[in-house]
Amino acid sequence: MDVLIRIDHTEENYAFTSDEHFQTVWESIKNKLNEQNRYIAQVSFNGEVQSADFEAMMLSRYKEIREIEIISVSEAQLIDDTLKDVQSFSGKIVNACDSIGSLFYGDISAEQWNMASSLLEAVEWVIQSLSGAANLLSKYPEETDYVAFVEDAVRSLKHNLADLGKALESEDYLSVGDIMKYELADTFKKLGASILTNR
Repeated sequence: MDVLIRIDHTEENYAFTSDEHFQTVWESIKNKLNEQNRYIAQVSFNGEVQSADFEAMMLSRYKEIREIEIISVSEAQLIDDTLKDVQSFSGKIVNACDSIGSLFYGDISAEQWNMASSLLEAVEWVIQSLSGAANLLSKYPEETDYVAFVEDAVRSLKHNLADLGKALESEDYLSVGDIMKYELADTFKKLGASILTNR
């Protein structure tokens, strides 16, 4: 089976003979990028951009794939892009906290529960993104203060999620609404206002 693999505009054709062969080539691609201090920013299969869990899907369905495109970025670009994405996302999350939090003051439909679940997933994504950026930045002594700022933001978000978890578990929906509208929204307002300026 022939597959065209394009990595940052460099193309190579592969004829895979087995699952193991595909796995070996994939591991070598990741190792090569790792040696170059590059990170996978985007992956497309047959021209279709994939989500974050692309690797498991690719390994299970590689026989259907005719073309893989990988776009990689440097460590510095990854950090900058992550912080910009978090800042951009923060404003959207503040608005979502306000509107979704208000729903908890009344009866909540299944669709509204799904909206709340999506909001919590977005918060988890921000926590993972910030933790990853802090981990990369921690190698640089000049970033010590900024890493402390990011780690403090992560602690605040985890605290907000823990409070939400307790309120949801005890079915105290008024508190859920308050935590979303005020505590979580406030954390994201501060984060959005300072994530790029504090560095």
